[in-house]
Amino acid sequence: MNNIFQAALFFGICLAGDYISASLPFPFPGSVIAMVILFILLITKAVKAKKISSISTFLLDNMAFCFIPPTVAIVNYFEIIKNVWWQFILICCITTILTFFATAYTVKGVMYLMNKGGKDND
Repeated sequence: MNNIFQAALFFGICLAGDYISASLPFPFPGSVIAMVILFILLITKAVKAKKISSISTFLLDNMAFCFIPPTVAIVNYFEIIKNVWWQFILICCITTILTFFATAYTVKGVMYLMNKGGKDND
């Protein structure tokens, strides 16, 4: 029953994000709004990370399935991109490297802030 509650919470947050996105006067992804809502709920401890750990682990373990539809779409539209395939690959490689560095430095910064905050509390 716990997994059903966790899934319902996740889907409810996603639904709320989509609803807020649809009501905005400008286009904005509902998934991003849902992530912000979940972040706020976790920061304010309205939802504890331990309470959603099971469904979070399941979603992370099966994240590869989310990449199947875009891959199939690329294969279906290969005729359109066959003349610029090298540009497509180059953009993918560059953005992957940029994402790697952005993530690494974000984690480094958060760890610095966490250690700095810990020293002040001692």
